[in-house]
Amino acid sequence: MAFEEVRGPAGAPRIEAVRDNRFVVAGERRDGAFLIWPDGVEAVDVEKVDDLSFADFTLATDLQPPRDVLLIGSGAKMAWPDFDVLERLRERGLGPEVMDSRAAARTYNLLLAEERMVAALILPPA
Repeated sequence: MAFEEVRGPAGAPRIEAVRDNRFVVAGERRDGAFLIWPDGVEAVDVEKVDDLSFADFTLATDLQPPRDVLLIGSGAKMAWPDFDVLERLRERGLGPEVMDSRAAARTYNLLLAEERMVAALILPPA
C-alpha cells in the first residue's frame, strides 16, 4: 500500500509505502524497527513496543536542533511503551506521541512536509 505522496525538504527521507508488513523508506525496504528524521534513517534493535527503553531513543535525544515532536509507531495496533520511558522523553523536551505504526508513518510524512522538527521511531506493522 503506497502512501499519498507528500513532499518534504529536498533530500529528506520519506516513508513511501508498506509492503508485506515492511516499510519502504527512501526507496529501501526496512525489515525491522527504525528511527527516521529529516536528515537520516537508522535501524533500531527492538522488536516490540514493550521492549522499548530510553536508550533506544538516544539518537533522537541527541539530534540538533532538538525535535519538537517524537512519534512512536507501536506496531500493528496502538500500544503504550513503558510510561517511565515516555516521561524521560518528555523531560528531554521531545513531546512523544504514540500511535500505531501506519499512522505514525503518515503523520511523519505530513510533519516533514510542513518542515517541522520531527523524528519517529517506528516498529514493523506486523
